[in-house]
Order: sequence, then structure tokens, then C-alpha cells
Amino acid sequence: MPSTTVATPYGYKTEISAPFAPEAAASWFEDIKRVVGAPHPFGQLVDLRGQKPYSEATNQIIEDAMRYVRQQGMQRSAVIVASAVTKMQIMRLAKETGMYDYERYFDASSDPQWERKAVDWIERGVDPDL
Repeated sequence: MPSTTVATPYGYKTEISAPFAPEAAASWFEDIKRVVGAPHPFGQLVDLRGQKPYSEATNQIIEDAMRYVRQQGMQRSAVIVASAVTKMQIMRLAKETGMYDYERYFDASSDPQWERKAVDWIERGVDPDL
């Protein structure tokens, strides 16, 4: 499976570890729905360190998932990247869906403290950009 989604104390964590074709993205979105469940406040960490740019079909599914998690109560999102291209693509999708204000981006290739900073953002609102 190219992705895993698990519940955490702050909400959930997704790791996408293989190329993300539309079929895999659709399966991931179903996992998100299963883990999130009924509307409630939660945070998310999305690990995209191994990702390359996505197709338009995959982008559409990601946009749908972004809208869904906001509607279900997602308060803060941390996205982990290791590629400037992936970061730019995800930021564009976040801006298009209204997710951008709730999301922060962490470059694991240049910041060894990325995980601590990401969880601080999710759990306590410590903005890494300030």
C-alpha cells in the first residue's frame, strides 16, 4: 500500500511512501474518512517526503480530501516535504481549497527538528514561520 493513515493523540498521521496514482489517492481518501469519522476538532500530519509531482487526477482527489478534512473539523495541518517542487504543488492546492491558512510546511531535508516542530504546530499552534 503506498499510503498509511493512523490515528494519533492529535488526530491522524498519513505517510505516502510510493508513487501516488489516482487509484492510490482514492484509497487514501477512504482511509482518511475512516480515521476521521464524525466531525470533531483534530490535527493532521501528512508525510510527503518521498513524493514527486502528482497528476491532475490525483490533485483533484487531494483537493477533495483537503476540503473534507476542513469540513470535519481539522484545525491545523503539518505537511512534511523533501522537495521544493512537491512543496509548491501542495501549497498551490492548499490555496485553491482554503486549506493554506491552517497548514504549515516542514522541509525534512534541511531541518532535523521537523517532527518536533510539526507536532508543536499541530498540538499547540506554535507557528514555525514566525
